[in-house]
Amino acid sequence: MIYLFYLHTFANVFRHYHYIKACIYGQPVQDLSINIPKLVDLRYFYDEYNDELEESVGHYSCGIARNAVGGVLLKKRLDYHDTEFLNALPEYIDNPSVAGFMIEHAVLASIAIYGLSYLPHSPSSIETSFFKGEIPPFDTSKDKTVLYIPQRYNFPTIDGIIVRTEGIEVKTGGKNPQQTQEEEETKPKLFMYPIQITLNLETHSDSRTNFFNKWKTWTRNLSRFEVLPEFW
Repeated sequence: MIYLFYLHTFANVFRHYHYIKACIYGQPVQDLSINIPKLVDLRYFYDEYNDELEESVGHYSCGIARNAVGGVLLKKRLDYHDTEFLNALPEYIDNPSVAGFMIEHAVLASIAIYGLSYLPHSPSSIETSFFKGEIPPFDTSKDKTVLYIPQRYNFPTIDGIIVRTEGIEVKTGGKNPQQTQEEEETKPKLFMYPIQITLNLETHSDSRTNFFNKWKTWTRNLSRFEVLPEFW
């Protein structure tokens, strides 16, 4: 019974993800909504036959529906290492809202899966953590690099934030007899890289200023670190 239930649930997760992804990106659907009615809310997502492609293509009813599932969709893309970026972009390049949504997903997913050569000591891929609420629960237990992504689409000031800690393992690894008192009192470093992705920089709000206006909020639990920010 458990075995059968697991297979049913596991299959539906994949079918639901692939259907919603097709609707968001205007791609052909693997299953018609009529065949999976329990997985599709037709008020927001649907498919219809495309004469040119000679197959059914997914659509969404409004931007609110797209934004509501945006964070979950991106998380699943990373879980499945889905790297089919921007296949539908030519069809939507004249729609700033849709194009911006797609570019944001592509950039964040590319950073997570392939790393970022500009980032000092960047790993080949970057650990990703999705967060709810005002700020992420930063993991500062050891030296590591993490990309934190808000689950909420159009999160104020940033689309993601990379945090890299350095010097924690040295500080907690025991006292070095040759260390000076000044070296012992040096705080470990925390490098913070807030990221804002936009296709229209001239009309976009000043995310950098807005971010640093809430600097005390972002650093309220980081007093033991020397925090070094660089806004991207």
